[in-house]
Amino acid sequence: MNFSKFNFGTSNSTIRTHRHNTIQRLLKNNVEISVTRPIIKNTVFNAPRIVANNNILYLFAHKTLTEFEVPIITSRGYGVFIPKKKTSLNKLDSIYDDMYKYDNSLQTISVNDLTMLNDIDWYNNDTILTRQMIEVLNVNFNLIFVTLLTSGKLLKQLIQYFKGLIYYRFFGLASTYSYKDMVTNYAFPNVKYIFGYNEIYTYEQSLSSFFNANNSHVIPLGCPDHFIKTYENTHKGTTNKICFVCSKINQCTYYTNVYNQFVKNVGTKYEYVLLGKNNETLTDNNKFNNLSDDAYFNKMSECKLMYYHSTEPRHLHYHPIEAMIIGLPVLFHKESLLNSFLMNSPGKCNDIDEVHAKIDRILNDDIAFINEIQNEQQKHIYKFKISYNMNAFDNVIYTAPFKLAMINCLNKQIVAPIENCTVSDVEKQFIELASNNKGNDVVFCSHMGLGDVLLNVGIINLLLNFYETVHYFCKREYVCNISTMFANKPAVRLVPVDKFEDQSIISKMTSFNFNTTDCILAGIMKNIPSLKSVIRNEHFNEYKQQFGTNENEKTLYQHIGLIHSDAGVKWGVCLKYYDVHVPEESMVYYQKIQQYTIMFMHEIASTASTVDFSKIVNEYMNLPNYVIICANRNVYSAEHPLHDVAQPFVNLPFMFYYDTIRNATDIHVIDSCFSCIPIILRYMNAISPKTFMIYARDKPYDANMVDGQVIL
Repeated sequence: MNFSKFNFGTSNSTIRTHRHNTIQRLLKNNVEISVTRPIIKNTVFNAPRIVANNNILYLFAHKTLTEFEVPIITSRGYGVFIPKKKTSLNKLDSIYDDMYKYDNSLQTISVNDLTMLNDIDWYNNDTILTRQMIEVLNVNFNLIFVTLLTSGKLLKQLIQYFKGLIYYRFFGLASTYSYKDMVTNYAFPNVKYIFGYNEIYTYEQSLSSFFNANNSHVIPLGCPDHFIKTYENTHKGTTNKICFVCSKINQCTYYTNVYNQFVKNVGTKYEYVLLGKNNETLTDNNKFNNLSDDAYFNKMSECKLMYYHSTEPRHLHYHPIEAMIIGLPVLFHKESLLNSFLMNSPGKCNDIDEVHAKIDRILNDDIAFINEIQNEQQKHIYKFKISYNMNAFDNVIYTAPFKLAMINCLNKQIVAPIENCTVSDVEKQFIELASNNKGNDVVFCSHMGLGDVLLNVGIINLLLNFYETVHYFCKREYVCNISTMFANKPAVRLVPVDKFEDQSIISKMTSFNFNTTDCILAGIMKNIPSLKSVIRNEHFNEYKQQFGTNENEKTLYQHIGLIHSDAGVKWGVCLKYYDVHVPEESMVYYQKIQQYTIMFMHEIASTASTVDFSKIVNEYMNLPNYVIICANRNVYSAEHPLHDVAQPFVNLPFMFYYDTIRNATDIHVIDSCFSCIPIILRYMNAISPKTFMIYARDKPYDANMVDGQVIL
């Protein structure tokens, strides 16, 4: 992330006005004002664990990033605190200067607490937090976002005493450097990681397993709405010069080298405009230093083109993105991370000779060439807009409770293994070739039950071989559980909607550009007016012709066969491409009871009634070394010796039961999401329980079991 180009300037009177307005708002809304606590001068010690509000302590200072991300976060129901004291930062860096803007988003915070938070210098790594400050943090926040700028004493205190999660944000390093070397000393269970680009994450994974699906997320970067609305397509090109952006040239060796290479390779041959911050000591008649936002972008728009110097494959500055939006033709090196967005752009250059040749064409007004670059850039601008990234943080901040319902049921079917659940060599070869030339994005919208999602995993995994990103529509209430299933696949982006409300789905669909994005509607989603499937991906269409089908194959669940045929694939894809992320907690819970013979039960589903398993429970409750794990209730009385063993398993997140089900000797589940785990595993011959029974919905019964068989 490049800290360049923005002014820092907020008068004391402005700060006083903001502070007064915030306090008046809190008083007007009858927000509780806590009694002033005695100041504790010694350093912190363990504070009590407290359930915090949905607020984030946002310890960033970068202006463009803040203006892009915080509106997304607050739109998801979270409050955001922006630090007010910035005395430890360089005032000429890219500093976010509207520090009080989001105080209104903070949830149920007292005036006293807010005043204390405002008085803390969060950017000074020698800041000592008192017990009182730690208590305020734990009462009011459940997440903290930090960058590498937060370190030393301050970070150690936050890790040790904060009861929520701390997310490190990574935006890319130069050369072959790794973030692991920088954060190993801070590797604790409450510390997680967010990468700005998938290229950074995959590189780190190639080095070690330190960063993995259990502790890492990928959240893309973008530009704020007001910048796009103000400057999109404002390119003038009135001066026949190259725009080059570089800051801190005499303060940072890296940027000194960047500047010297530019002057050597480009600046000695062509006229240029040098934009940036903190270049006071640089002698260069072409420099425009520390401009205001408006002057900076206007000066940029006057140039004929931008030359982007970087050859870093895992870091991308903001200025080439801003130049694209303004409309400047951007010339860049093929090694740059920008190539992942503009791989088909005529602005891509293989070497400095090609840079010179393309500069000459643009400066000599090769209109067709200029338009070709601009048109290709225009195709990708939507990816940097807030509207395209509205669900970017959902996997991190969404905290809806895991919900279960009740059901009546009846014996339905015993599932037998299916032969040949593997991908043929011919299909493997086809997939391997296709995956080397993926399309950009595809939207997948289907039935949204939690069990449906599990049975759709194979389709999603298949699509990842043909597309860089799969946007998967799902119920908002299931986001936590579904994000766990795909935690090892950052290219799957969840699009939360409100149950089956058509308007919510249609509204979300409008954020996609279906001139460039494919769309697969399956099952009941095909019936929504104004929506239709569109697949332009040649490789996927060829796959469907060779290996797929449009016929509804007979399956245990008829609609699952229909979903697969609507996607143009055979139902066997469900099993052949089945790969779901199982969280560490699943094994942790299973290990608590692995010494027992396990009966797993689940009595409830999504139609709000329940079944009585009491006869089966009574028969097995007191067998030696036998434990009954019921997902929706503890079947043992408080006095029973196994009560405390079974209690931790009640109402866990869905995927936390995976290893317990996989190792159960007896399985009794109603026809719901809990039946789908053993169905898939049994079809794949991955489990062979003594008893596996699925009970149909909406048919009351009284079950008994004799010699391993259910008697109705």
